[in-house]
Amino acid sequence: MKNLFSAFLLLLISCSTNTPKTPSQELTISANEFSGSWSLCKSGNDTIETCYNVCSKFVFTTNYTGKFIPPSNIPINFQYKIKNNTIIFNVKDSENESFFFKEHVFHYGKTLRHGIEYMGLTPVKRNFTYYLAKSAEK
Repeated sequence: MKNLFSAFLLLLISCSTNTPKTPSQELTISANEFSGSWSLCKSGNDTIETCYNVCSKFVFTTNYTGKFIPPSNIPINFQYKIKNNTIIFNVKDSENESFFFKEHVFHYGKTLRHGIEYMGLTPVKRNFTYYLAKSAEK
């Protein structure tokens, strides 16, 4: 009987820690984590990788707005929100959308190497990543 009770208690504990997140439990990341000017110079997936001769720029502000500046230098303004390792872009002017904003929801990952911050943005519906970089602030 003691073993049965121990097994029941173990099952109860393991089930209670795997409860799905409700919207109020979602992790929201601060815009400070993204703020600054990021260069987009590389993209690719498992089979192909492209490095650009002329890099586009992303400028993220701390008030969840920003600008995408493609090589044509015609800026595209956007708003964004960040939740659970996902960034969602909102572009007001659909006629001015670039190739990047054909998809609006991206998974992101960040890392720091040799004083440079790197961020990968992967559309949730495609196996393709855009690689951004900026100098780490000291």
